[in-house]
Amino acid sequence: MFKHRLFLSVVILALPSAALAQRRGRLSPDERRAVELIARADRAMSARPPDFSGAAVSLRQALDLAPENPSAYNKLATAYNNLKNYSGAVEAAMHSLELTGGMSPDNRNPAAFENLAWAQLNLGDPRSAVANASQAIRHNQRSAMAFALRAFAYEELGEHALKLENIERAAILSPAFKGHRDRARSGNRIFRRRGAAEISPGGGGISVQILGAVGIGVVVSMGFLGFAWYTRKKMSERREADRAGQNAIEARSESVEDGAPLAGKYKLSRIIGRGGMGQVWEAQDLTLGRIVAIKRMTEDLDAMGDRGREYYMMEARTVAGLHHPHIIGIYEILDLPVGLFLVFEMARGKTVQHLLAEKHSIPLSETVAILRPVCEALEFAHARGVVHRDLKPANIMLTDQGFVKVMDFGIARKVNTVVDVSGEEGADGGNGIVMDHTRTIVGTPVYMAPEAEQGAVGAVSDVFSLGVCLYEMITGRLPYDSRGGMALKLERQYIPASQHDGSIPPTVDALISDALHPNPQHRVASARDFRARLDQLGSAAEARGV
Repeated sequence: MFKHRLFLSVVILALPSAALAQRRGRLSPDERRAVELIARADRAMSARPPDFSGAAVSLRQALDLAPENPSAYNKLATAYNNLKNYSGAVEAAMHSLELTGGMSPDNRNPAAFENLAWAQLNLGDPRSAVANASQAIRHNQRSAMAFALRAFAYEELGEHALKLENIERAAILSPAFKGHRDRARSGNRIFRRRGAAEISPGGGGISVQILGAVGIGVVVSMGFLGFAWYTRKKMSERREADRAGQNAIEARSESVEDGAPLAGKYKLSRIIGRGGMGQVWEAQDLTLGRIVAIKRMTEDLDAMGDRGREYYMMEARTVAGLHHPHIIGIYEILDLPVGLFLVFEMARGKTVQHLLAEKHSIPLSETVAILRPVCEALEFAHARGVVHRDLKPANIMLTDQGFVKVMDFGIARKVNTVVDVSGEEGADGGNGIVMDHTRTIVGTPVYMAPEAEQGAVGAVSDVFSLGVCLYEMITGRLPYDSRGGMALKLERQYIPASQHDGSIPPTVDALISDALHPNPQHRVASARDFRARLDQLGSAAEARGV
């Protein structure tokens, strides 16, 4: 019995030392520090045993200093995959891809596509995993891992001929997959998740650590200064593009002279985030002298037409009305000819997702202290008919000042329709609960209530997400094997938290079970009720010192 470790490290060509030294001198202090942090992360992931939590910490620090680095995002996806933080891995891999061309077939970032495919496979989305493994193969036909990933995904889809074809190719490219090939030939399963990124066929295991580093299509060995040059080059290109975008915003804005502040009051400084709904800038409010975050909504918003745009504006105004100490607030909505902008409170700190990456799990007493203000924020929103729809550790922040903030109410929805458990609309009262039917299903599936996955959202949908967050925070694991999809949620088939950690009392298991009830009418009724039971747990946890 032994384990092979397959490291997929895609690296870039080093420049001659004199040229590299010259290039290095052009790096800003922040960029040099970012390069040092990324090198530290590399060492952590290459150690025996690998320190993926430490690597994740270093990479997040590097990205705070240099947020336009596709390599760092891809390495972060690698760390998250090995920490079983698959939703975080998806987010990081997507950031890497966005910085190198998006989801275009021409994007030569195969390692990021592999990281994305692995995370999607573990989140129960084999169709997307097939598509992204295929993208990786398109640009690196020598990648055994890409073919293996596609084989695993085809197995999940029941495509056994394609599974065999791809695992045969993987075994040709790497002997590490010969055991998988033999099992596939015998008609046995080849993908079975056990722990962090580990594939364990019968007679022996292959621990697959997806360490795709840069993946821009330039493959050979990398020196420290070579990476510094590459980082500088990509960041410079990105800054030029961002400057061009900023100038375009200002040039096209109504009554704004070239180089003038946006809307006459916001001076854009740097992009601090990107996502499917747009890009986020750090900016200075020149009127009030404060730093804010400005989200420029994607130009795809224009495709929604006037009615769609007005509907989005209406929901944005609803969220802007949520003034609460534990909610990241919207200060202003700018509907300009150049586009739609949301001006947010700027908060700095760590998300719960980051804490889990660092610590794996969070003690019960600390978890209660974090989730209590989250419940208060949800109570406030629910009382105004607003549900979050995407509550998860990545959207809960602990600020540097020690406050808990719920983020990303930007996809929240106002609800005012009463439905019964069968999903039929009805009059207020009776057995109905307030929900809304929507054709736009948003959120992260592993945290979503069953009814939310079918388009019916309500306050109790957020309560389900609270239950998932509680479970993950105290165990470091998600309650459901995501490959089982909704079926596991409907049957509540998960391992009780106390079986992962004997110090967790049965009362915690009971709260989680009630919060994860598949029938919204039998679930914990509200965030207020969830908080009341949390308070009881917190008192008991403090008494026991857990």
